[in-house]
Amino acid sequence: PESNKENDDDNNKQSNTPQRKFYGGKLQLQFRGDGYTDIIIDGDDTTANAGGSNAVATFQKVWGWDLETSAEDTLDYLLFSADVAFPPPISTSERVYFQ
Repeated sequence: PESNKENDDDNNKQSNTPQRKFYGGKLQLQFRGDGYTDIIIDGDDTTANAGGSNAVATFQKVWGWDLETSAEDTLDYLLFSADVAFPPPISTSERVYFQ
């Protein structure tokens, strides 16, 4: 009986959560020596298509970048963030962090 309540709660959470969409595409960036980042626009390069649909996410601005050396594997990783406008069901602009 208690486990059924937990299952019902999980099902309700899943039905209220929008299904995840995966976006893919290419974006050409220039990481400048002063820490700023430029989007190199060549046609429609600022968009990423959702798999199998016409919905696109648009990169509005890419912020500064930083190089971080991992303490775990001593490899260098490039970190940057971007403001991305997502289509429905999200329909908002979010700051996305990349490593």
